[in-house]
Amino acid sequence: MSGRERVVYYYDPDFGNYSYGPGHSMKPHRVRMTHNLLLNYDLYKKMEIYRPPLAAPGEMKSFHADAYVDFLQHVTPDNAHEFRDHLLRFNVGEDCPVFDGVFRYCQLSAGGSVAGAVKLNTGQADVAINWMGGLHHAKKTEASGFCYINDIVLGILELLKHHPRVLYIDIDVHHGDGVEEAFYTTDRVMTVSFHKYGEFFPGTGNIKDLGAGFGKYYAVNFPLKDGIDDSSYTRVFQPVIRKVMEVYRPSAVVMQCGADSLSGDRLGCFNLSLKGHGACVEFVKSFHLPTLVLGGGGYTIRNVARCWAYETSLLLNTPISDDLPYNDYFQYYGPHFRLHITPQPVDNLNTPEMLEKNLNRLLDNLGRIQGAPSVSMDNIPPDTEVYAALEEDEPNPDQRLSLAERDAHVTHPLEFYDDDDEGHDLRPDASRQANFRPIGASDKGPVSPLLALTSFFRFRGGACSPYDEAAGTHGSCESQRGREWRGVVALFFTKWPNMKKRIAQGDDLHLPGSTFMPPKFVPPSPEKKIQALGSLDDVPPDFRPLFNLEDFAPVENPGPSDWLREHRERGQTYQQFQTEGGSSPFNRCQTISIQPFVSGGRQGDRDFPEDVAWVLPPLKQYCEAFFQLPVRVQPAVDLETSGFVNRRAPFPPHQRQWQTGPFLEWLSHRQRDRIREGVLCEVAVLLEDLYPDPEWNFVFGQASLLDGVGVYSFFRYLPEWNGGPPGLHDPAARALFFTRCCKVMTHELGHIFGMHHCIHCRCLMNGSNHLGEFDGRPLGLCPVDLHKLGHALRLVRPGAARGLIGVDFPGRERALAAALQAGGCPPRTPMSRGPWPGPPGPKPSAQRPPR
Repeated sequence: MSGRERVVYYYDPDFGNYSYGPGHSMKPHRVRMTHNLLLNYDLYKKMEIYRPPLAAPGEMKSFHADAYVDFLQHVTPDNAHEFRDHLLRFNVGEDCPVFDGVFRYCQLSAGGSVAGAVKLNTGQADVAINWMGGLHHAKKTEASGFCYINDIVLGILELLKHHPRVLYIDIDVHHGDGVEEAFYTTDRVMTVSFHKYGEFFPGTGNIKDLGAGFGKYYAVNFPLKDGIDDSSYTRVFQPVIRKVMEVYRPSAVVMQCGADSLSGDRLGCFNLSLKGHGACVEFVKSFHLPTLVLGGGGYTIRNVARCWAYETSLLLNTPISDDLPYNDYFQYYGPHFRLHITPQPVDNLNTPEMLEKNLNRLLDNLGRIQGAPSVSMDNIPPDTEVYAALEEDEPNPDQRLSLAERDAHVTHPLEFYDDDDEGHDLRPDASRQANFRPIGASDKGPVSPLLALTSFFRFRGGACSPYDEAAGTHGSCESQRGREWRGVVALFFTKWPNMKKRIAQGDDLHLPGSTFMPPKFVPPSPEKKIQALGSLDDVPPDFRPLFNLEDFAPVENPGPSDWLREHRERGQTYQQFQTEGGSSPFNRCQTISIQPFVSGGRQGDRDFPEDVAWVLPPLKQYCEAFFQLPVRVQPAVDLETSGFVNRRAPFPPHQRQWQTGPFLEWLSHRQRDRIREGVLCEVAVLLEDLYPDPEWNFVFGQASLLDGVGVYSFFRYLPEWNGGPPGLHDPAARALFFTRCCKVMTHELGHIFGMHHCIHCRCLMNGSNHLGEFDGRPLGLCPVDLHKLGHALRLVRPGAARGLIGVDFPGRERALAAALQAGGCPPRTPMSRGPWPGPPGPKPSAQRPPR
């Protein structure tokens, strides 16, 4: 390759909708998160974007057995019982379940890899990217390791039509066994895999596995142990690949970039940073060979999206900021909202002596190859048919470009103008250029940080053009998605509260005519509520009256400082919950773990300080009743010896505050071991104040939906913080404190289960911006969220009818009432029939958390 490299990228917006099922580690949603980062980093402008063609069954059968492909094509969750023998024969079950649309999911993954290979073969691209691919465990006649169709093998077979030798490189933490097995006896494909070996799936990839027959020495396996870091990985990766390039001389490369080799992966055990992982991609790219870049494993999906977005930028030679741009999944990347991750302080079990010994052995094996193998290319098979490339003829200037043509357009690197306006032509035009300004330019003085921020946030399908100072408006921001910038500014306000004061004082911001508040909240219509509730076919008929939306009060109009006044919420339907999911219980993991943190050398004691020690037993009882799952209270950990970051609050009374990030990282790292103990999710609780970042004043709590962990403080629920007498001796104060603890625990655990803030009815899952608003929220769930909870619990309710929610709702209500009485609350009516206000007590003054 020479000059500017041409990069094509394959993505289908439907791919993220597929779900392996509740509790499954594989989340196709990670590809959608990656794509969203590419859009908001503006990387999409520098590459051609294509929707992949669906791989035909005949293409899949070029590697996979006919009977296996036919089975995948016809099996569905509804008829799976008819294929009982086939499920066993083809290894389809727990790891590789039958889910809705499984065959089309495979068609998209394989179609992107085959289409990318065709682009490389025909010289239309130098690099082809398909983050939907990389499913390297699938075998000829069976599924394995979350993989059904081996798109990598299909892509390599396509490349072999034009290339005499293809190099396959795998940096997934798991061995690329399916690809190695497919080409184990040929010298036309060399497979190189760097992976964990030893009591680890799939159990293959010994350094002694060299290939067989004509393929001897063309299978290269570098086994590694836990905790390998960037420097150690680079020390072995680069010499091996350099030697491979020297002796094998491939004419094309396929690289599987599994992100489960990153630090902190839920199933991985390596300790690579994004820079260490990306350095492998950069090194392979430096050889300037046609390269097919694919996804793979990766189960801490916020880090998967970070990794693949970063590596896309490397392939495009476009540096990107460590500050993540605002995007549809911005909250997933907290608490630091940075691109790069920090490796964990774990031991590297790969000693220099071991690495050197294995490196020398592999280099010796590669030295046994006597020159690059040759192959006859007389009879070249036809290329697989994919969608034809766009015509290069001169377009009609009076005709709007199609979406496909706009996606395939690559912005010239010397372009000064931001041309992402929806529906606008991508060709230069003097009249259009007059209405655009280079970002950062202004005729009326410097552009403010806030203005620069909003200028950079654009969304596909409803673009927001740069600020037009002459008109005092933001270009074409009238479409629904185009108004997203307002949410960005709301976030900017809440993270930096002083910005509001600066804007009110006109502090060098040049924002005439703009209020920078989210649009007024409009309650959903009755039709929208019914749509959000979804079909009740999975609810036993006797329980369906509990899901009557008319029995539940609508969300009231927000006040001046309420949550919905300052935060734009789209809500979440029952169908969206099924697709997105969170930490849903499954057969092996059903326990909720509560981890108390205490002060004053009380490590190992299960209690809080004596005056609030009573709260944990009834809180455990309440959570067990609410979620219908067992709850375990762990021995307390002493804050004083934890080593976590703390500070003095920047405002009176300058109490001690603890940063949430170290708690979440500590819990997330431990959660991998907790899963083996049957723990679904774990939450830390403490009686001291919290803050998420130095810019914030405080926060009530923070949770990571993706890792299934959270940390919550009860500090601001104490009477003395709200102007009352110290201690919890008064029954009304105890009842109010306990109710608040129940609310925050069940609300945040609801987020971990995958529920978003509710906008359909007054509900426990409504957002709250201050303590007064929080106290006004009900303790119960509305029908929409109750339906979600029932769905999440369906798979673990023994004896439930097939396909029905197996929750004893009346029994649940009785257990909740008993738990509340145990916590000192007066008897109440059942919660599921309507909004349930908290116990009476003095309403505190509004305390506004910065979120």
